[in-house]
Amino acid sequence: MSEQGLLERALEVVRGVLPDYMTVEPQAGETRRERDAVWSLSEPASGVTDLLVEAKTRLLPRQAAQVFDGPATRRALDSGATLLVVAPWLSRRTQEVLERRGVSFLDLAGNVSLTVRRPTVFVRTQGSDRDPSPHPQPAPTLRGPKARRLVRTLTDFQPPYRLTALAEFNELSLGYVSKLIDRLNDEAILDRPGRGEVERVDWPTLLMAAAQEYTPWSGRSAWTFVSPSGAAKLYERLTDPGAPETLVTASFAARIIAPISGAAQLVLYCDDPDAMRTFGRLVPSNQGADVVLIRPDDRWVRQGARTVDGVKHVAPSQLVLDCANGPGRVPEQGRAVVEWMRGHEDHWRNPMLTG
Repeated sequence: MSEQGLLERALEVVRGVLPDYMTVEPQAGETRRERDAVWSLSEPASGVTDLLVEAKTRLLPRQAAQVFDGPATRRALDSGATLLVVAPWLSRRTQEVLERRGVSFLDLAGNVSLTVRRPTVFVRTQGSDRDPSPHPQPAPTLRGPKARRLVRTLTDFQPPYRLTALAEFNELSLGYVSKLIDRLNDEAILDRPGRGEVERVDWPTLLMAAAQEYTPWSGRSAWTFVSPSGAAKLYERLTDPGAPETLVTASFAARIIAPISGAAQLVLYCDDPDAMRTFGRLVPSNQGADVVLIRPDDRWVRQGARTVDGVKHVAPSQLVLDCANGPGRVPEQGRAVVEWMRGHEDHWRNPMLTG
């Protein structure tokens, strides 16, 4: 699609979401620098304001962090103008970056966020979260054990990092690490200037992005049970000499870090679910289950595990991933863990990764 064609279709979208008593017209002969178009938004009682429009056939989050940079834009903002980015499609991450900068946006897939101070306008619609015309060579995703290894290392260790050190520590190929780091750089989740070392990581955003691709609670490697003695009693018994090796995650681990609510369900990673079932005399159940056993899909789940009163718990970064898609209030507990992590990096984040 040409830039002009995109502007024409976007203008129709704006007209369609505004009430009938408001009009939007392009300013004739507009050739001002640092913008692709200027539209005049009129309302009889409030007068006229300008929409400064930037048309992008493709916009990555890192580019979104720099759009509308420049002195002319700042002067226009001081005069009350509104910044608007239009595109065929904008990813959720790109939308977040634009919103954080106070930039309105719309795409042709139905995602619209338009805020104007005068006349007062607030429009928010949610459209497709999938690119209707995906890139022919899609970037690597955060799905799978290999990606989670890298995500957790980027979270658990302070930058900077060399890519060779990341690959060696996580036992991954340098090519894979390089591609995923490039994707995260494009998403503005981390900074890697000049394709050198990774200098900054937005680890909360990284964890939440990875969590969207991770569902350890479901599938063929998770089983639900009822404990005859109750989940709390079984948790206490995990210190017994004959207890199978396990790792506590979800509610029972989150309440230690951020006690916003009690723990009703005991979730355990274990390599031998049958041994744990026998040890706890667990009864299989799909309803009212208070114990969940998960066989880990990667040994990296144990990375950074900590001991709490003699019981092994997953590391905070793994805990956040595990909680994100859990039932009930578990996701809320995961978010509380993130807030604790923000304020206590010296308690859980390791020094710079070397190698």
